[in-house]
Amino acid sequence: MLGSLSRNGRYILSRRKETGYYRFFLTLLIVTIAPFIMIAIHPVIALGFILGFLCGHGFSELTHYAYVKSVESELGGKLYYFISEQDAEGYFYTGVRVLKYKY
Repeated sequence: MLGSLSRNGRYILSRRKETGYYRFFLTLLIVTIAPFIMIAIHPVIALGFILGFLCGHGFSELTHYAYVKSVESELGGKLYYFISEQDAEGYFYTGVRVLKYKY
């Protein structure tokens, strides 16, 4: 990410179709419902799955926060994530932009 932000004029832009979010929502729904189904099959495995997910998610959030803070200090700005409005073709743009600090 750091290299791409340094080369591409302080932003990363990607074009996405609306169906990508529907797939993400379906995956999130399956991950949410799966532990309840697993409890009926084997409660110990379900508890391990739930606790592993909670611990792993917390660790990944901390790792991501530390990485973003280090990238911000190297670039000398603050990173912002943005999503544009959907255009007539059904596409929208997502990206990361670096805004400079004002001193």
